[in-house]
Amino acid sequence: MLTKHEGRNYVILYERQTVPEKLNKNKVDKSIDKIENAAKIIADELTFLYENDYEVYRFVCDEIFDCYSHAVDEGKSEYINELLWNIDNLKETLSTDDEILPEEELITLPDLGYHKGFPRREGIWEKSIEETEEKSVIEEIQMVDGSPLRRVRTINWEKIEGGRQSTNITYRKKPIGKKLLQVIQNTYSSNTE
Repeated sequence: MLTKHEGRNYVILYERQTVPEKLNKNKVDKSIDKIENAAKIIADELTFLYENDYEVYRFVCDEIFDCYSHAVDEGKSEYINELLWNIDNLKETLSTDDEILPEEELITLPDLGYHKGFPRREGIWEKSIEETEEKSVIEEIQMVDGSPLRRVRTINWEKIEGGRQSTNITYRKKPIGKKLLQVIQNTYSSNTE
């Protein structure tokens, strides 16, 4: 997980995600502090009871914590200690300002619904726009002499015995905007091809 501060928010990018999430810093910090304080109160009370009133300690452990499943031993709960350790790690993570690239620098063609086309030819990405028995409309993106080409391929079909055959195939070029160009560059520069 990557995090950074942006105004009154935390910007958080989870692993294997391309779109960061924004959370109100004040709300997050308050919640974490409340959970941490509650966990410390429980840990302190267990230690106090263990050292000062063992009968109550044993009763509380048996009836609330079920010592065997929550590993409360000698006034310490492994679960509470792990919770406090996780809180410390989360606070440390949130205190850093990691570099989180803008969304358009993280997205690749598969994120937009494209898949690899033509198994025998590398570097062509396709997305189906329309598919009927009479017609297939496919948008394709490929690199031609180092420059991206975006076009729509329309195939007209006719039924024949055992399937169908194409009667006409046409191509229409489409423009590539700045955002799509960035996505194409991300795809071809990454290992997703």
